Amino acid sequence: MNIRPAQIQDANAISLLIKNLSSFFTIHPQGLGAEAFLQSVEPSAIETKISDASFSYFVAFSGSELAGLIALKNKSHLYHLFVATAFQRQGLSRQLWRFA
Repeated sequence: MNIRPAQIQDANAISLLIKNLSSFFTIHPQGLGAEAFLQSVEPSAIETKISDASFSYFVAFSGSELAGLIALKNKSHLYHLFVATAFQRQGLSRQLWRFA
């Protein structure tokens, strides 16, 4: 697993990963009631956060596939931690946490 700081060009993949997992953490499968959160993970919003010095985004790739990501705010607050379904239960969250 290759873990590295996120780059602007990762924003689309990050957004897609989070949205693909949203049915696990939203009440309604289509995200009803979570519109503000879903807007906050649009590619343009992710690009803004990656560019913001108060955020630290790190991504984990398996080959060319985004396997997971972690984001910290102000280097002290866990902001995002997501792992693609195919890579869950393999210790990737722990690896991302240690890396961050």
